[in-house]
Amino acid sequence: MQLTPPEKLKNRLEVLINPVRHLHSVCVGIAVKCGSVYETPKTNGAFHFIEHLLFEGTKQRDSDAIKEAFIINKDDFNADTYFEATRLYFNAPTRKAPKAMELLSDMLQNSEFDKSEVEAERGPILNEISGTTDMHQYYLTDTATSLLFEGQPAGMPVAGTKENVQSLTRDELFKMYYDYYTPRSVVVSVYGNISYDGARSLLEEHFGNFKRPDNDFDAPDAALPAAYRKVAIKRPGLEDTQSNLQFALPGTRRLSANGRKDIPAIRLLGYILDQRIGDKVEERLTLSRSHISDTSVFQASSFSLLTVNFAAGVEAAGKIERTILSEAEKIRHGDISKKDFDIAKAQYLVFGREIQDKPFDFSPALAEDMITNKVDYGKLYSTVKEELSLDDVKGAAQRYLDRDKALLLTLVPEH
Repeated sequence: MQLTPPEKLKNRLEVLINPVRHLHSVCVGIAVKCGSVYETPKTNGAFHFIEHLLFEGTKQRDSDAIKEAFIINKDDFNADTYFEATRLYFNAPTRKAPKAMELLSDMLQNSEFDKSEVEAERGPILNEISGTTDMHQYYLTDTATSLLFEGQPAGMPVAGTKENVQSLTRDELFKMYYDYYTPRSVVVSVYGNISYDGARSLLEEHFGNFKRPDNDFDAPDAALPAAYRKVAIKRPGLEDTQSNLQFALPGTRRLSANGRKDIPAIRLLGYILDQRIGDKVEERLTLSRSHISDTSVFQASSFSLLTVNFAAGVEAAGKIERTILSEAEKIRHGDISKKDFDIAKAQYLVFGREIQDKPFDFSPALAEDMITNKVDYGKLYSTVKEELSLDDVKGAAQRYLDRDKALLLTLVPEH
């Protein structure tokens, strides 16, 4: 994977420019270093609120003009907020790339936060919070993370509380937007069918004059739990139990001196654990591999997660839990074969090749990895392909994969 190294505009805003001529579009992906871990209990939900307000009008455009662009391009224009980043991204045919970049830069730099728009947006956000709470999988994942990091910024809900959404003022929201949306807190990725010179010129034109006092905010490191914990919650509307087992790991900022290899090694651990659990569930428990819905790794500067979701009857769920913990302990103590490593490495590299042809997914992901983890994905991919060894992955497992730093949340059918 050949990706261009990151560079900076004259105002020190970081950019990633990757021309890919065989694609039919260009995606401009913006990541801003702000999310729920930068909030306090009083301001929790503010950055998600701000993300919504970016679509509600600027000095040059009213909300109708932005919403019209969103409706016309709804499959190619979006935004989201997570723990450490807010992302804004637009995928467009090459001929429309200048217009897409101008629109995103305007929303990033010049949003107005009109009081009437702030008031009007409270309702949709409250409905979004209620909607995700009603969806079993969202509720399961969000609640598990909240319990894992209870009492810490990492445990606060990304969308905030309903009380905060109702009470945050326009001035409070605008101040956080002004303080956090600054040149040094932004990465802009341009990925797709565009020339390097064309992309660089557009970036200088639309982002190079962005000026605002820079901040030095860093996400506070999350304290990892000290003992394995199990929580069960009765939930109406379920047929079988649904479970989410999360292993808490240090954030990328706190990895060992071998951090350059630890970041991809942890990502490979997700593939290895997933493969091992699936094999054991089929071979020893005679259950379908489909009971394991997914195994994933999330990495940010303040904390990381290795998560396994599974669904089954109560008895089978207990067996799957014990299998996950047993395999994790074996992996932690060095029980990783060359075959395990080779399969995980191949899966990682295949995923990397496949996502290159999905600019709408890849461009904002490149920007987010850079702003949260200081990761150049091209170098990361090369590290896995050419340098990462079985011993590197074993070392990361021994340092970070600890069942005492895990939590299991199970939703139980309410009969």
